[in-house]
Amino acid sequence: MSVRQKIKPVKPSHIPSELKQLAQWVIWQSFKEREDGKFDKVPIDPKGGNKINWRDSKNHLSFDQAIDFYNKGIGDGVGIVLNGKPIEINEDAKSAYLIGVDIDSVKTPELVEHAKKLAKEINSYTEVSPSGTGIRIFAFSDTSTMNGRGTKGELYSDARFLTVTGHGPARPIKLASAEIKSLESEWFPRREKPIQFIEHPNLISQTQSLFENELNKAKVRQLLMRIPADTDHDTWRDIIWSVASLNWNCGSELLLEWSATDVSRWSTPEGSAEAEAYLHTIYDAYDPNRNGISLGTLYFHAGALHQTNDLRIEEPKTNPSYISPNAKFNILDRKGLDLLPPAEWLVHGLIPERGVSTIYGPSGSGKSFLAIDLAISVSNGYNHWFGRRLKGKPVLYMALEGGSGIKKRVEAWEKHNGKGADHLKYIIERVNVLDYSEVNMLIESAKSEIHSGLIIIDTLAQATPGFDENSSSDMGKAISAAQALSDEINGAVILVHHTGKDVRKGARGHSSFHAAMDSALEVNKSDSIRFWKSAKVKDGDDGVKEYFDLVKVNLGIDQYGLEETSCAIETKVSPPKISPKGGNQSLALDAISAELQAKTSITELDAQKLVKGALSHIASSHRSTRAKEAIRGLIDSRLVALNDGLISIPQNNGSSPSPTP
Repeated sequence: MSVRQKIKPVKPSHIPSELKQLAQWVIWQSFKEREDGKFDKVPIDPKGGNKINWRDSKNHLSFDQAIDFYNKGIGDGVGIVLNGKPIEINEDAKSAYLIGVDIDSVKTPELVEHAKKLAKEINSYTEVSPSGTGIRIFAFSDTSTMNGRGTKGELYSDARFLTVTGHGPARPIKLASAEIKSLESEWFPRREKPIQFIEHPNLISQTQSLFENELNKAKVRQLLMRIPADTDHDTWRDIIWSVASLNWNCGSELLLEWSATDVSRWSTPEGSAEAEAYLHTIYDAYDPNRNGISLGTLYFHAGALHQTNDLRIEEPKTNPSYISPNAKFNILDRKGLDLLPPAEWLVHGLIPERGVSTIYGPSGSGKSFLAIDLAISVSNGYNHWFGRRLKGKPVLYMALEGGSGIKKRVEAWEKHNGKGADHLKYIIERVNVLDYSEVNMLIESAKSEIHSGLIIIDTLAQATPGFDENSSSDMGKAISAAQALSDEINGAVILVHHTGKDVRKGARGHSSFHAAMDSALEVNKSDSIRFWKSAKVKDGDDGVKEYFDLVKVNLGIDQYGLEETSCAIETKVSPPKISPKGGNQSLALDAISAELQAKTSITELDAQKLVKGALSHIASSHRSTRAKEAIRGLIDSRLVALNDGLISIPQNNGSSPSPTP
């Protein structure tokens, strides 16, 4: 019997009206059956079948929409998203939180009796799960609850989507605040008295003053990894509170990394979302005045109370700095200039062998794929990149924006090019280049591995959390950090960066960014044509323009049976031929081209008059507007150029190869 045949069909008539009124519904698709009889349930886009971010309200449906899609055979069930927001529950506009109570695998007589007793106590709408092995109770409460798996079941009020079957007695959802509160206290107990631990001689008593730097983070990570993440609930909670006592920005990130080693809770997207939401709830509940937990708890459970050296957490150092002052300045005469070595290029005429450069462009332009293509080409020791001489070097790629996605992109490059990318090195954990200590750690890590090589930071925004990119001071710090990296590895640093809303203004942020770059490659896309051009190269070739495509690469089937794809760069010797869009643009181009046979340019106003005459089939009241639209379309497609109010035909409009400098 297939998974789909084992799933209970939805019975809309029994679903309470209190749920039907909410526009928080999703369609879900089932995948393989697990050993406990449950199914992986993944919310999907009903129009395309792709997995969705079910937390984003843009992907939510009304109940009628969800049922309509379901009745058309799309998906295997419907579900409702709990968003932690109170809703109106009666005519007096009284608000309450929607709570979901879950008891899985009700197969033994004891669990059946427990489920019946619980349903009777809460006395609200109860139904059977899609697999038929569990029950779910929906109720209202005056307060929100803890989220996640407790000692006897699961409880949710936020950050969770719950399947809804309608397989239960038709009845309304009741307000059961006292019952839910009692259940929360029973399933998520708190210790009445804090555990007392031996005072560790090397721990600072005020743990909130401990310095958050890469070295201390590494030590906390090492302590965490000594403790099994699948420990009992109370120990797991105390470990979370112990790290929370540090008051570090990265605290929850370290804990998520540690907790994810418990595969029983993190093996599916559904389980991962649940575990992550619950961890954040516990982390946010830390109260130093009530919980009585400090860093000593972590040392205790890691068995490291008496290790006083390698795991000691350091205090802040005064006046940290990663920029070493020059001992002296060398003053050169004319002969000294002649002795200076010639400019050395990583990519000839475009990217210097040492210094700081940038590859920037709008979202979706392909700048990260271009950076990966360059990184693999350099690390593999290829001789050319887009036809230009290239030097092979060791390369470190810092994939800070969606770090785990770098694996798919590298696999796509390998499959498309039929070659391996065996020499490229990666960092996917977050690095803050505004933190002196983290830059020092990065320098120490990269000095030996990437000496005289290349570091690509993708993206600058992810490497500078919380900074104001429009501030000259903040931008100066980021640039100084990149220059320090370049100096210390004696190599090149490339910053992958975004453009602002107006792509014509170049790289986003303060003007000092562009001014400080040794070279800048702008990546862009016009219609379906992708290209990059050299926006700035010190002592190199400005105005170079090359074209490329992003080729879709099929990587096989993922764990849910869906096609998994990524993209790879494919260079183009010449730009694709561009054609006018629609009849109005064709008539406009013909009229302008005829006029420019004897002239090099015409004014924009004259062009509008010519095009209006060519659009005689359009009503006179709309002709001026349509003429302007047609001309603007030709400009956007680069079929005509507009410079200083003058219209001209570009020397290369896509019908012939572009000249190679």
